[in-house]
Amino acid sequence: MRFIPGMVLALVLLVQPLFVQGQGNTGFNRFSLGIHGGVLTPFTDIEQRDYFRVLDEFSFAGGVNAEYHFTPVFTVRGSFLLGQLKANDETQNIHFNSELWEANVSGMLSFSKLLSPRWKRNDRIDIYGILGAGVVAYRSKYFDSLNDELIKSYGYSEDGSEKEKRELDLAIPLGLGVRFYLSPRIDLAIESVYRFTQTDKLDALHRHFSRYDTYNYTNVGLIFKLGKNTRSMKWASPSVVMYPGDVQRME
Repeated sequence: MRFIPGMVLALVLLVQPLFVQGQGNTGFNRFSLGIHGGVLTPFTDIEQRDYFRVLDEFSFAGGVNAEYHFTPVFTVRGSFLLGQLKANDETQNIHFNSELWEANVSGMLSFSKLLSPRWKRNDRIDIYGILGAGVVAYRSKYFDSLNDELIKSYGYSEDGSEKEKRELDLAIPLGLGVRFYLSPRIDLAIESVYRFTQTDKLDALHRHFSRYDTYNYTNVGLIFKLGKNTRSMKWASPSVVMYPGDVQRME
C-alpha cells in the first residue's frame, strides 16, 4: 500500500492543468447522478482459491454515485456502496460472512480522451481509470464449517447474537471502467474496481503478518445527466473545451 500516496500525488499533478483549463467553459451540464449494481468478491485469508473465484463467493451489491465533470478528461465522483462478502475455505473447514457499506470520493481520468483526443468515438465511448479514498464500515463473522460454530466476530457481541458498532477502516478504490453514451440524458457504465483496505478483519480472521484484506466490485450502472443544457461536459470535445481560442483561430 506504500505506492498509493505516490499515485495520488501523480494524479493530482496530472489533472491540475485539466481542472484549470475547463473552468471557463459554459453551456455544458456538469452534474450526474447514477445507480449501480453488481457483485462483490473477497480476497482474504479465507477463500477457496487465490485467483479464480467459485460461484458461492460472489455476493450481490449496489449503490449510488454523484459526479461533477470538471473537463471531458477529469471527473470527481462521490460513491456509496452496500453489500456483503462471503467465502469458504474447504481445506481449513472454515467460512466467513460480512456485511458492509462503503463511502468514497474518487477521481476519474479518461484515458481515451487524454491519450487519443481526436479518436472519432470519443463522443460515444469513454475508457477511464478510477483512484480514490474512502471508508468501509463492516461487521464480520467466521465459523467452523463442520458444526457451524462461531469462532470470531467483529461488530457483534462476544457470542455473535447482537449487533454492535461497525468496524471502520480505510479503503482505496482502484480500477477501470468503460462508459457508453446512450442519449443526451443517460449513459451506461461497466466498471471493475478493487478496494485495498487497511484491515485484516473483513473475514474476521486476523493473523499477524498477514496481508490486508481486499475486495472487488464489478458492476453495471446507469448515469443520469442533470442540468438545463442539452450537452454534458463528459462528452464534450477535449480540444474545444480545453483550448477554445486555439480551435477558433484554426477555424
